[in-house]
Amino acid sequence: MKKPLYVYSLFGILTLFVLAMTTRIFIVDLFLYISILVLLPIGLHLTDQMSKWIRLLTLVYPIAAGSSVISHWYPIFSWGWCAFTILLALYGLTRFIKQGGMYMEESMIHFAWMYIAIGGMWFVAHAYNDPLMGFDSLIVVLTANHFHYASLFPLLFHGLLGRELKTQGQMLTPLYKIAGVIMLVMPLFIAIGITFARWMEIVGAVFFAFSLIIYAFFVWKTTFSTKQVVTKLLLVVSSLSAVMTIILSVIYAFGRWQGYETISIPTMVVTHGMVNVFGFSVLGMIGYMMLTNKNHVPISSIPFSNIKGTFPIGRHFFQGTIDEGATVLPTGMVDSMDMFTSTSFDPKVIHPLIRSFYENTMMFELDVTPHWHPILYPFAKLYKKLSHRMEQLNFPISSDTRKVEVESTILPLKDEIDGRDNVRAWIRTEKATKKAFYVAAYSTHTNNQTGERYYNIFFPLPFGGMTSVLRIAHFQDGGVHLTSLSHTKHATEQQGVYGRIGSWHIRLPINETIDVWVEDNVIKACHHSWLFGFCCLTLDYEIRRLSK
Repeated sequence: MKKPLYVYSLFGILTLFVLAMTTRIFIVDLFLYISILVLLPIGLHLTDQMSKWIRLLTLVYPIAAGSSVISHWYPIFSWGWCAFTILLALYGLTRFIKQGGMYMEESMIHFAWMYIAIGGMWFVAHAYNDPLMGFDSLIVVLTANHFHYASLFPLLFHGLLGRELKTQGQMLTPLYKIAGVIMLVMPLFIAIGITFARWMEIVGAVFFAFSLIIYAFFVWKTTFSTKQVVTKLLLVVSSLSAVMTIILSVIYAFGRWQGYETISIPTMVVTHGMVNVFGFSVLGMIGYMMLTNKNHVPISSIPFSNIKGTFPIGRHFFQGTIDEGATVLPTGMVDSMDMFTSTSFDPKVIHPLIRSFYENTMMFELDVTPHWHPILYPFAKLYKKLSHRMEQLNFPISSDTRKVEVESTILPLKDEIDGRDNVRAWIRTEKATKKAFYVAAYSTHTNNQTGERYYNIFFPLPFGGMTSVLRIAHFQDGGVHLTSLSHTKHATEQQGVYGRIGSWHIRLPINETIDVWVEDNVIKACHHSWLFGFCCLTLDYEIRRLSK
């Protein structure tokens, strides 16, 4: 069965009908069960259909959902649902760590599932009729609803909309990201405000309203095909319903802050609750079910090296991996730049000298001048002590700003050991000290979704390693531009810097860009390294053909 979570949702609708017909159930409980039994499994399916986590959650969900229903009579079963929400939170957390928070639309979805664990805890308190943190039973069940709706579906829908925009080839604008950040923070901010400070509740509600208005704006301006008129209508009505409910929340919170009742809780339950559940959540979920909804390309689709680093690394690190039986020895980072031919990149326009450097690297000598950012100078000194001992990524610090003469060696490696294709090691050492400062295994791979080829460069590090996947593009006057940054943030892009811990790969908050051009018959290169969006190191290269 390809869509078991959809089937679970249908069973959930049937269960709700039976509960409503045979059991005395309050409307706030009904809202809670609509989220648990109907909407949540659909949301999971829209999030992901391929990962091992989803297979586990799909297997466990019926037990957890059944436990939530039985807890209506036997509170101890509420722990089953609470345990499942913790699993959901772990799922969101692991996906967030793997992608390093680099993609706003995916981070929205990850945090939606992380927040649900708080709702699971309040669900247990509600089942036991426990006055958690001194709140009466009505506030407890409303808080459980809050974390099953307000902190779940706005974040989920904003993320799904971001996926749709990327599928259409659009970039996510700063306004989209601002709304996303507000949505990430405000549900928890509001909950804390309800508990400790009324002013936080009103401020949180105002900002949350602002973010939902932005979301509604993006829904309105997003172009859908003529066949998706119903989808557009559903999402527009859904987003406007969200704006309506949050405005009610602002009015209610303002009254609490001022010490008088603007809207009674029973009125809020009926108006805010009904519109939020059926207008925003149900219609929105149906709308997103009708879209293609492609999530960001999984890290598992990228080929990574099987080699694991030791300490130190050094220039002899690859000694046991060298392909001694290679009939043709590599002389460059790649055999031919023609392999990068695509609709956006034509190797024929590359300057001949640059092309020769990439294909015959051993015929060139390199001088490098490092520039650490002044703010990072104290940390650079500490880093230098470690990298010097490790003999990997061992660059001089800013006070040493001088040209470092480099010796290069390129060696063929055994593909069956590395796990990638046509792998070769490029080892750079300082002529003066014979110490390695750059040890890497070069390969390339093709993105199966786009046909685009990437550089795939592995740096062994103690107990693991780091892989830089670089996209190649044209630069001025026949130059090339290599980058781990996304040029469109499209869902199919694979470039990035990935860390390896054991067998686990995660997207690191590191990026690099390399601009290569020719000036006065000398190849110049500027290599920027970024950490959390901050340019911490720049390496300026001068590359000359070796004299015969």
